[in-house]
Amino acid sequence: MLLFLFSCSKKKEKKMDVVSEEHAAMSSFKISGSQMRLANIKIQPVRMKNISEEIILTGNIVPDENTASQINSRFMGRIDKLYFKFKGEAIQKGDLLYEIYSEELQSTERDFLFASQRAGNKSNSDIYFNSLKESMKNKLLLWGLTQTQLFELEQTKEINSATKIYSNTNGIISDIRIREGDYVMEGSPLFSISDLGSLWVEAQLYAHELSLVKKYDEAEISTEGFEHIKTHISFVSPALNSNSMINIVRAEILNPNLQLRPGMLAIIRLKTKSKNSLVLPVDAVLQEANGSSVWIQKADSTFESRMVITGISNNEEIEITMGLKEGENVVVSGAFLINSEFKLKRDADPMDGMKM
Repeated sequence: MLLFLFSCSKKKEKKMDVVSEEHAAMSSFKISGSQMRLANIKIQPVRMKNISEEIILTGNIVPDENTASQINSRFMGRIDKLYFKFKGEAIQKGDLLYEIYSEELQSTERDFLFASQRAGNKSNSDIYFNSLKESMKNKLLLWGLTQTQLFELEQTKEINSATKIYSNTNGIISDIRIREGDYVMEGSPLFSISDLGSLWVEAQLYAHELSLVKKYDEAEISTEGFEHIKTHISFVSPALNSNSMINIVRAEILNPNLQLRPGMLAIIRLKTKSKNSLVLPVDAVLQEANGSSVWIQKADSTFESRMVITGISNNEEIEITMGLKEGENVVVSGAFLINSEFKLKRDADPMDGMKM
């Protein structure tokens, strides 16, 4: 009886070995060196390394409110002409912004001319007019007139009915508070300006996702035409929006060439949960309906398909938790091509799995 059972056991093991060999034959085939070069197939040993899980958020580029400024009226008057009338227009320092009619300004200009003429009289020993001229000059400069305008006023001795006011800052107009013909008071807001040299990227998180993101987490920003902008999370809102139950997270980016603009869509990639594990490039792992697989190069130039179990991943790498050993040679470029060719050969001739 024992002899019979032993005999049956040996036959079963032999049958399993045959099935295993047949399976290996059906999931492997050889590729020559010239074929590998032609198909740009690249091999890389699987290694242990640190990998971080990646969270992808969709966001928008918005102005950096810390760099926002406002152009206000410095005296009372009527706006006769605007040279910038649309949001989004770029303003450079020295650009002509508007023309304004102001009786208050004209009165100060007359005092400046009067003091200038009396101060130029060498026979007058009184220093009062020199002091008055300097006082009126400083007042006009504080009101936004330029040194060039004061020099021309002193030379021509003509007071224009409308005075030109120039910008003393750079930026993009984010809001316009006035129209031609409006009367403005001292301190009235005229333009809101955003400095685009620094921008914010804002994205939304749901309440259950808040534990995944923390301030100072590393982030990578991608937007149309620009990729891999390295930064970090600078702000996580402490309160949820009561209506939508979402939270705002923000990253800061530099924009020295002013090529990025508010309103552009952006992708924020966050890396978390760093761990040491077997890691492969994402393109090395084939994701199919029956699971994940890779192609292994054996010693005799045979390539074998093997099922693997994957873990965390990011845009570039993926963790292998089961199915591979460190040092095994894996196809990291051209795996999809090998897989397609293998399926084509297998479907054409199921008994010819060892050939390419």
